[in-house]
Amino acid sequence: DTSSCEMPFLSLSAAVIVFDAISRIKSEEIERIFKYLSVFPAFAASVILICNFMNKYYDKLRYEYLVQQISEDATVVNLIKLPYSEYAIDDAEDTPLTSEMFQNGITYLELILKYYGIDNIDVDDINLNLIDVYSYNQIK
Repeated sequence: DTSSCEMPFLSLSAAVIVFDAISRIKSEEIERIFKYLSVFPAFAASVILICNFMNKYYDKLRYEYLVQQISEDATVVNLIKLPYSEYAIDDAEDTPLTSEMFQNGITYLELILKYYGIDNIDVDDINLNLIDVYSYNQIK
């Protein structure tokens, strides 16, 4: 059991040992270690960027595909899920598109359709079917 007055002494002793060990390492070795360690965050950032770019691409594509299906008077409409939805907020999976009404009596799906220029659609006649990216690629 260490008392409170021994803690600063032990902390300073540990700091002296650590700094002495670091000072004995050559600067070239430290630079090499930091080079190797910097690869991991760069790789992780690259993977996250790729996931976000893919999500953005399929988010745009799925609503274009939704508008295309509705303009073809389809009653069952396929909506593509995001490929990496664990890294993004997926409004199609997280938001009730047709059931929840906003203050002015408009559903979220109606807002999406208005954004894409389709105003005269009764969303009660549309049945949404969530499909994954693989299924979409097979359809196309």
